[in-house]
Amino acid sequence: MSDQKDTRTPEQIERDLQAMREELTVTVNELVNRVDPRSSVKAAANGVKSATAKLRDSAASSFSAATDRAREAMGNASEAATSMMEQAREKAEQARDRAESVAEQARHLAEDARGVEDAGAQENTWAGARMPASAEFSDILTDAQDGDTAARGILVGAGAAVVGLAIWGISKLRS
Repeated sequence: MSDQKDTRTPEQIERDLQAMREELTVTVNELVNRVDPRSSVKAAANGVKSATAKLRDSAASSFSAATDRAREAMGNASEAATSMMEQAREKAEQARDRAESVAEQARHLAEDARGVEDAGAQENTWAGARMPASAEFSDILTDAQDGDTAARGILVGAGAAVVGLAIWGISKLRS
């Protein structure tokens, strides 16, 4: 201790002691909280709760984004399917139109064959009888060569019709 005399009044000393007690109480409480297992568990639980809340929010955001992407993909798939259906409808209409055209040409061929039959009865020959290929018929041939299945089907059907007509014509000529 120092040799100096304390000039404080008893009330001042009492106040200083009270302030020191309060500071010591705060310090002791902080030390107890740091060492107390319940405080550590509580702090860890709060940390877990906070991390869980962050994960929950992140998962909800990710789910929402994935749902949006799935909806967009479904919309794109629906548009693609609609487009494909429209293209198929157009191809079917084109095939129908071509089939009608080939059928019309086959009718004309049959009519010509009947005329040749009548003339053939006198001449007994089909020499020189040939159907000229129209521009549309040439288009069908080109499409079939390019792999168009509808055009190939039309040609197969027309070919079968021509073979049938030829057999029928030959049988009529021989009888």
